[in-house]
Amino acid sequence: MNWESLIDRTLTSFNPDVSRTKVRKYLHEAEEDFALDTKCYIKDWAYMPNTGDDTIDLPTDFIELVGQVEYKTKTLSPFATYTEYSRYRTDGTLKSGNPEYYFIRGEKMYLVPSTTDSSLVTFSYAAKPVQLDDDASKYKKLRFDNLSSDNFYNGDAIKFLSQASGSLNTVLGTAIVEDVIDIAQKAGYLIVSSLTAASNQTIVDNCKIVNDGEEEQMWNTSFGDYATLLTNWQTLGLGGIGILNGVAIDQATAGDNPTIPTAYHNNLINYAKAMICDDMGNNRKANNYLKRYEQSKFSAKSQVSGKGISGPHTITDAYGSTFI
Repeated sequence: MNWESLIDRTLTSFNPDVSRTKVRKYLHEAEEDFALDTKCYIKDWAYMPNTGDDTIDLPTDFIELVGQVEYKTKTLSPFATYTEYSRYRTDGTLKSGNPEYYFIRGEKMYLVPSTTDSSLVTFSYAAKPVQLDDDASKYKKLRFDNLSSDNFYNGDAIKFLSQASGSLNTVLGTAIVEDVIDIAQKAGYLIVSSLTAASNQTIVDNCKIVNDGEEEQMWNTSFGDYATLLTNWQTLGLGGIGILNGVAIDQATAGDNPTIPTAYHNNLINYAKAMICDDMGNNRKANNYLKRYEQSKFSAKSQVSGKGISGPHTITDAYGSTFI
């Protein structure tokens, strides 16, 4: 169900003078709250660490890890003993090797030990929805593959560099990353805004996509050209690099629909109704609508945690005792 339909259904209980803009804002609030509480919106992530890295910046929409973390397709174990085990050698350098453990602290994931080469880290996570503006011309969708450094994050500025002989590393254009979706190993999609070709240039298939943050810009100025910068990119621990696969796809329907699974769209209506009633000073109705909304979240949490489970199961506790 799209946002306009949800607004119409919300307004059936109110006079026509209630602002549709206000209703949309309340529905957006509801979607964010619903996703944060139920963990119903799941995304995949991949990250290409540089040699020697021991941390990964979590995605900006990260809420909670779902399932396992893999490195070189090997499942890493949660690292619960970091209070008893130092990640550092006596000379102050990080212990290195193939990571076997991970832990999350703040907005970073730590790998133990640190990496000795650049190999893919993958995991799934419960995400906060990215709510795009309802604008038929603002956004484009880009497919990338051959991720060779880091990854791209919401809010990143990116540049497109030519890979053609005779114009190698010429800047073809720029864009801003609004969302990173459908990650599968070293490939995925970027939803971008402000996609702009450089003067007398065209953004073409198989061009290189690079992060263009403040640090990357500083080093590019220092080295004087992208050829030298790219040679030192991973040593400097800079951001994402990938290859554009295809050309930009129009996103005319961007912002038309909620991001959470369709089955839960109707649940957002009661939150919006509760907020409108609260604005009107009708606390009794506001509480009734809010109660219905909270009940729907409780049911959704049970459904999300139980997905994939069917029929009788055996439960085994930490000491090996088995229960039916």
